[in-house]
Amino acid sequence: MNTVVLMELNVTVPPILEEVIGYTGREKFVVFYWTSFGDEVMFDDGRYSGTGEWDGFLTFVRHPAIVPALRPYHLGDSDTEAKHALVLDREARKLFVAPIAQACRFLQEQWPHALDEEPLTITAEEMMQSVMDALNVENWQEVSTVTDTEEIIHHMEAHYALVQEMTTWLDERR
Repeated sequence: MNTVVLMELNVTVPPILEEVIGYTGREKFVVFYWTSFGDEVMFDDGRYSGTGEWDGFLTFVRHPAIVPALRPYHLGDSDTEAKHALVLDREARKLFVAPIAQACRFLQEQWPHALDEEPLTITAEEMMQSVMDALNVENWQEVSTVTDTEEIIHHMEAHYALVQEMTTWLDERR
C-alpha cells in the first residue's frame, strides 16, 4: 500500500471550521475542496460526502491569515477542478493539504474494517419495496410555506452568524 503524505499547514484552525463549512459528521478526519461541477464546496469523511456551505469555505480560504499557507496549492474554483484538498484533523485541530487522490485514499484507510465486511445485498423485490415505501404519499408530510420560509431564514441567519464568528476569531489571531 502506498504511503499517503499529508503536508501540515502552519495555520490556526478555528474551533467551528467544519460547522461553518457544513460538515455535521463526527469522524476524526474530514476533507474539503471545491468542485467546478456544480460550483460547490465538497466535504468527505471517507464514508459520507456532500456539498457544504460555499461561503464559509471561501471566507476561510480567502482570509488574510490563511491565504499565505494555501498559495502553493489549488483547492479548485468555478472553472477548474481542485488538485488539492484540505484535510482537517478534528481532534488535534490541525489542517493538512494533499493531492485529491491521496486525501481520498487517506480517508479510506481510516476505515480498514470496512474492507472486511460483507457487502449488503438485497433482492430486486426488496429494492422495489423500499422505493415504493419512499414514494408512498401517505408517508409524506404536508409542508407549510410559512414555517419552511421561517426555518430557512433562521438557518441562513444562524449560518451567517457562524461565518462572522469564524472571521472574528481569525482576525483576532492575525
